[in-house]
Amino acid sequence: MPKAVAVVSPYVDFSRPSDASAAASATSDVPQLRRGMKLRSCISAYGYVENKGKKLILFVIAISPGSGKIWRVFRCYTHFVNLHKELLEQEFGCDEQPPDVAGGPSTPDTRRTHLEKWLQYVFEFFNRTGTDILDSIGLAKFVMHGVNKVPKGFKMIWRMDAQRPASAPPMRLKPKPSSASSKKEEELTVNDFEMIKVIGKGSFAKVLLVRRKGFQTLYAMKTLVKDVIAERKQIKHTMTERRVLGKISHPFIVKLHWAFQTKTRLHFVLDYCSGGELFFHLSRIGRLSEKLASFYTSEITLALGYLHSIKIVYRDLKPENILLDVDGHVRLADFGLSKENISEGHTGASSFCGTAEYLAPEIIQRNGHGFGVDWWALGMVLYEMLTGTPPWYTTDRELIFKRVVSSPLTFPEGVSPNARDIIRGFLSKNPAERLGVRGGLSGEEVLAHPFFGHIDWRRLYAREIPPPCKPRIDAGTAAFNFDKQFTTMPVDVPQEASLSTSGRFPKFTFSAIHGDT
Repeated sequence: MPKAVAVVSPYVDFSRPSDASAAASATSDVPQLRRGMKLRSCISAYGYVENKGKKLILFVIAISPGSGKIWRVFRCYTHFVNLHKELLEQEFGCDEQPPDVAGGPSTPDTRRTHLEKWLQYVFEFFNRTGTDILDSIGLAKFVMHGVNKVPKGFKMIWRMDAQRPASAPPMRLKPKPSSASSKKEEELTVNDFEMIKVIGKGSFAKVLLVRRKGFQTLYAMKTLVKDVIAERKQIKHTMTERRVLGKISHPFIVKLHWAFQTKTRLHFVLDYCSGGELFFHLSRIGRLSEKLASFYTSEITLALGYLHSIKIVYRDLKPENILLDVDGHVRLADFGLSKENISEGHTGASSFCGTAEYLAPEIIQRNGHGFGVDWWALGMVLYEMLTGTPPWYTTDRELIFKRVVSSPLTFPEGVSPNARDIIRGFLSKNPAERLGVRGGLSGEEVLAHPFFGHIDWRRLYAREIPPPCKPRIDAGTAAFNFDKQFTTMPVDVPQEASLSTSGRFPKFTFSAIHGDT
């Protein structure tokens, strides 16, 4: 455990020599970041230093981990901008930018107010999504580098208590409640987005490439027509997808940023994965090298293990739902068939659902199923990546069901012994004996298989292992890695007023900052 942190008073005037000396002595006991810390902050003061004959404004950021210990760091506006760039590059999803108030009254106090609000947004984002501060090197450096060290020649202009009466009680760092205006700012509507093009279409949904107006970050907007959902009895599945997306956070699963509804439609705003669907690439090249297939399978394994650990069964693993981000990492998408509160590998769910080619025998036979169906589907997908088609494949739906239940598994030449062994483990027709089920919810027995003997799982989870192959780079809106049958479709999404609630779809509205609204 770190020692108690000796810090300067929140209201020290650093421009006075005596106070500066006290601040310098406080640096001998430096605070430490620990996993699990949920930081709070305010900009308690600002001043300047002389830099090549010019005044450089520095903001004094008071930071608290919520335990009563407060430390301070000195940052200029450029530090905020660089932090924003790092968060975007590392795909932490914080798309809000540090506001540049040059278009308005560009005073230090105005900028202080805006930057304080932005930094609180960042901390709220990390807290809300369960992301650890230490997972972002950039943010960790921002809050710790030069902690409690007063820059040489720093002269105070303003401090938090400068205008407070001497009798006023000391101010404390407490969670700043979201004001009605800031909350309203995050309750976005369809009118807040520029519709660029269609990038996907399924039985119930159309997926659009969109950009939030006034920002550069691109998103994928999944849009569903309410009447169609109701007619096909998909309301329950749709609300399950909304709940699941709202509570999961994993580097290999797409993230939900906002959800809102209009009179006729539901909208999910998700990460845009410019690498496109694995299905798109498989249909073009036929099959993958074992090195690339094992890499994708290892990232999917971590995603499935995470879902199972929080008692969610995915139930729709297939190449169409395996997306690739700009760097070539896997991101699972489409949770419309997910089931919550499943803690057993072969029992707990009973619905007949999924895509025919990837259904496990227990679903086909309606024997009840659990999270083991996800490991079955992973075996089918891995087989398809290595050979070009799933095992037992035929266009006859009834025949494929019959083969899955009763036909033996065979392999073409060229599939390695380790690949054969792990696929056989996944495709055990008895779910109780299936690889991934025998070891319980954690999925650790899958990680230990020799097929993954070359994988450093910690580095993989941290996205430190570069993918063996990157998709065609598309940093803009061309959507090169999506089928032209989609990208040439008309966008055709009405710009309606959003609703906060609906009789059929209550509690649908969501913001990654505020959660359910």
